[in-house]
Amino acid sequence: MNCKKVCIIISLITFVISFSCINSNAMLAPEGVESITGIVTEINSNDMSIKIGPQFYYFQDASVMKTMLETINLSINIKALVFYKKIKDKNLIIHIKTKNIKRIKSGR
Repeated sequence: MNCKKVCIIISLITFVISFSCINSNAMLAPEGVESITGIVTEINSNDMSIKIGPQFYYFQDASVMKTMLETINLSINIKALVFYKKIKDKNLIIHIKTKNIKRIKSGR
């Protein structure tokens, strides 16, 4: 009987630890910021934008675009997680992540 209780307790502890490890990989977006995951199909330096699916996402200015492209080695056919804020009719890029893309928790 004691052995059964010990096994159940160990199983519960293992479950809790594994669940917390999975949850720690999730990202939480701040209020008002949305996110999309997809393949980058176009990079336009004239418009300072990238295209994922049918939508364009715009950088704040050319220096921000240059820095982000160099830092994360963003190129066409790369899977990217883009955090953006909708301002008027444009999706303004806040942050881009290209490595270890897991699950996303929206901050809405």
